[in-house]
Amino acid sequence: CFAGTSGKSTATALCAYVLIELGYSPNFIGGAAPVNFLDGPTTGNALGGKGDIYCVESCESDGSIVSYRPDVGVILNIERDHHEVEKLLPMFETFAKAATGHLVLNADCPNIARLDPANSPAEKIYFSIQSASSDLRACEINLKPMGASFSVGELRMESRLPGMYNIYNTLAALAACEAVGVAREDFARLLPAFRGVVRRFQLAGKKRGVTVIDDFAHNPAKIAAVLSAFDSWKELRRRIVVFQPHGYGPTRFYFDELVETFASKLTENDLLILPEIYYAGGTAAKDISSRDVAGRVKSLGVNAVYFEKRSDAVPLIAKEAGEGDVVVVLGARDDSLSDFCRQVLEAL
Repeated sequence: CFAGTSGKSTATALCAYVLIELGYSPNFIGGAAPVNFLDGPTTGNALGGKGDIYCVESCESDGSIVSYRPDVGVILNIERDHHEVEKLLPMFETFAKAATGHLVLNADCPNIARLDPANSPAEKIYFSIQSASSDLRACEINLKPMGASFSVGELRMESRLPGMYNIYNTLAALAACEAVGVAREDFARLLPAFRGVVRRFQLAGKKRGVTVIDDFAHNPAKIAAVLSAFDSWKELRRRIVVFQPHGYGPTRFYFDELVETFASKLTENDLLILPEIYYAGGTAAKDISSRDVAGRVKSLGVNAVYFEKRSDAVPLIAKEAGEGDVVVVLGARDDSLSDFCRQVLEAL
């Protein structure tokens, strides 16, 4: 079971992919469709296998994380997401305590360090980029525009997943696979062919020298991770970021952090486009707008533009984007954002 406030879908899918390729025939339930599976064996985020392994994403948003009893439990990170950290910690403590065989933990996460590992009977496996004492550590990291390479021990790993955050996801999947008997060499051999999951730094296309990226990032930590991935794009001229907030409640919850994230991660040269908040249903009070986010971010020196209708932003993007630019479309729960990416490419 993969738990954590970020990265679960990718790590779960990578683990399932490796197990399938090695003949384990696992059962898989993730948070998004693995790109490798789209042409078969499934176009969705679940797959029934013939083996006795279940590879599952365990979510904290609805509290169901506390109901799992994993043989191998993985905690990627704990950050303010859906709930305050103080409300999340008891959930993750319960999850950790329920792991019976192995408990895989991110040694670099301060909030994971607040858990008491002694409460779990499982064998502890720590993964890290920063800690030399961890069981699995990524070293000699080389970040690329659409991937990364790094070493774990004496073994070199090549991945199509960009950004430091995906190295953590890969280490977590590696630790989980090794816990059920996968050889590290086999994992490393299969890793270069793994193409990620739908709407996670997914290349939508490239036109007129402009790259369009489709991503699910919707909270400050995820947005910061995605925007930081562009630090390795040496030829990058400009980022045009389209962020559609999902839900009025979450936008209120994250408001100050969203503003701070965009203000710190974007430069005067970049452009932030904010369509109106995506209404996910329910009785939420519509007393906040993307216009409020745009106003605050603009006051901090970032070029931010609000659009009531998302489609109205397409002509501006087509006009502003030029050779060497990247258009990053961010937002959750609205699958039509992928259609928007295609509209941008058509306009380009």
